[in-house]
Amino acid sequence: QNTAAMAVKIKELYSEVDKLWASAWRRNKARLDEIEGTNSNQGESLAALKKDVAAANSDLARLKGVAGDLERLMANAKANQAQVERVADTLNRLDLEMSRLAKRVEANEGWVESINAFRRQVNASISQLEGTVRTLQQGPGA
Repeated sequence: QNTAAMAVKIKELYSEVDKLWASAWRRNKARLDEIEGTNSNQGESLAALKKDVAAANSDLARLKGVAGDLERLMANAKANQAQVERVADTLNRLDLEMSRLAKRVEANEGWVESINAFRRQVNASISQLEGTVRTLQQGPGA
């Protein structure tokens, strides 16, 4: 009888354990499904993030290329600026030289005008002397 009672008790305990396992399985099944769904969503999110990172890396590489182009353009701009400054210095020097030459030409024009006035005066004197010489050569009675 003890053995039979123990067997019945063990059977009841197994039945209770089965009920507890079934209850735990139902609760845990819903949670496992939720976790698997979350895991799937996270996998999709991870794939999307990887895609975004790849796009960002591509953009970064392109921006580095643009930055290199900008650095080259800046170097060219600086070289061009230096060349423009040299040309401006040359133009300023040429302007000063032209001003100096213009003053010199103006002074020379003054001298030429003075020489021309003197030449006209000398020519007038020569003409007068020639007239006097002709008069003298023609004689007093002519």
